[in-house]
Amino acid sequence: MLTVSLTLEEHQQRERSRRRRKWRQKACQDFIGLKKIWFSKLIKERTKIKIFNSNVKAVLFYRAETWRTYKITLQKLQSLSNRCMRLIIIIHWPEIISITDLWERTKQQPMEVEMREKVKLDWAHFKEAKAVHYKASLGVEPAGLQSQREAKNDVEERNRGRDDGGIEGDDTPGLKVNIKELDDVLLRDVGNRIKDSGKWPLLIDQSGQASTFLRYRDTNYINSIRPADMDNNNIRRSLLGAIRFGKPFVVDMMEVDMFDTCSDRFDEVQKDLMSSIVDKSILNAEKYLKLVKPEDGPEYDKTKFNDLRLGNFKFVLISKTPFPNPKLLEMFYVIQIIIPM
Repeated sequence: MLTVSLTLEEHQQRERSRRRRKWRQKACQDFIGLKKIWFSKLIKERTKIKIFNSNVKAVLFYRAETWRTYKITLQKLQSLSNRCMRLIIIIHWPEIISITDLWERTKQQPMEVEMREKVKLDWAHFKEAKAVHYKASLGVEPAGLQSQREAKNDVEERNRGRDDGGIEGDDTPGLKVNIKELDDVLLRDVGNRIKDSGKWPLLIDQSGQASTFLRYRDTNYINSIRPADMDNNNIRRSLLGAIRFGKPFVVDMMEVDMFDTCSDRFDEVQKDLMSSIVDKSILNAEKYLKLVKPEDGPEYDKTKFNDLRLGNFKFVLISKTPFPNPKLLEMFYVIQIIIPM
């Protein structure tokens, strides 16, 4: 009986070890998959660290509350985290940085401390959820649940009263459209919803189909993650060409909140350029003509610009994030791309 018990315990220990290795490998794959972000010179260091914490470390600590925290496990996790941090802040051999300085610069904590905090937090959530289910089984509404339900009802009521195409009970923002309807809604603006709003469109598309659709249309497309696309001269020529020929000027932020970074880079081209695009003052001749340079040739002479093509210009922002920065939701007319089931 003792032998069977020991064998079972060894099997369970090996299974837990296998699961830890699995999530460690998954975290490594996610880190490698985001290498364009780590090597990008356009994204700020603190933004990269936020992305690491939310996308890589979250996978690394998956189900950590069920682990037996052996010292060797913490050492492996710490070693992986330190290597990733050195790569993000571009510290390579023979350059040297102490572990303490590395943690201080990247605002990281030792794995042992983070593991303890996560286990404590997850255990607190477990007890809270258990209490809610227990009270619900007795027919007692837990404290705070009533106010949450009332707040949700208020949101649904506002969505029903607002003519934005929202789906009743759906918390995702914006007008919901199928990818097949994007041509009519975005490019042709059937019904003049975008024009009447007085704002430029923000596409929220988790599938990436809208990006592919716009890349193969007659648009000037910029990927905010690609350094070549975010070159100052490329930004200037793309924007100027879209104004000159009356085409959509598309900026794709992918899965990252790159709006502030894009604004900084656009402002290097011309002071307050992003602000003038958002408020549409860029369509005034005294502003867009400042973008023209002698090497652009006669095609961009001021006599070549006309009001008809200026009226066809559009600025389109794309994000894969389902809930973007709230300030973007206020600044832009939000269009949510839905995938039919």
